[in-house]
Amino acid sequence: MFYTYAYLREDGTPYYIGKGSGKRAYQKTKGHIPPDRERILILKENLTEEEAFKHEEYLISVIGRKTDGGILNNQTDGGGGGISGYIMPQELREHHSKRQIGKKLTEEHKRKISKALKGRKQPPGFSERMSKLHKGKVISEEQKRKSRETQLGNKWTEEQKQRLKDYYKKNPRSEEWKQNLRDYQANKRKKA
Repeated sequence: MFYTYAYLREDGTPYYIGKGSGKRAYQKTKGHIPPDRERILILKENLTEEEAFKHEEYLISVIGRKTDGGILNNQTDGGGGGISGYIMPQELREHHSKRQIGKKLTEEHKRKISKALKGRKQPPGFSERMSKLHKGKVISEEQKRKSRETQLGNKWTEEQKQRLKDYYKKNPRSEEWKQNLRDYQANKRKKA
């Protein structure tokens, strides 16, 4: 199911109209999202995608975009300005990937990414899906070596250690988990 939503200025006037499903209205994209969730207004719910596009287009035409003398920051007239459910072709993904190889992020950029991801929760079932996806995969010696090298020299700060201790006090591990860890470590020592 789809819905339409508005992002509001502090004075309560809308500055962006959109169409979405799930948590789309609350996801940070292109700097549109207001800092206060109270200023996100769901306008109409339980729509088909076509109905949501039509409602979005209608609202944008009534309120008007800034480029047409209105007050909205929308780039398009709505009604399918973006391609819903678009899956980028593999060739294009590889092209974008190659362009990023070798690029280094500035410390400021890294801080911004870190800030944006802090407190973010994974959707329900995410861990199980990832576990299933990676189960049985064989990791090459080269991958293991690279992984080891990235971790070498990384020392945990006292604050990080304390946060981990506090976490495990609140979320104790099961006896089965502890036994699995002991078995794993024992097998590692035998191989060494």
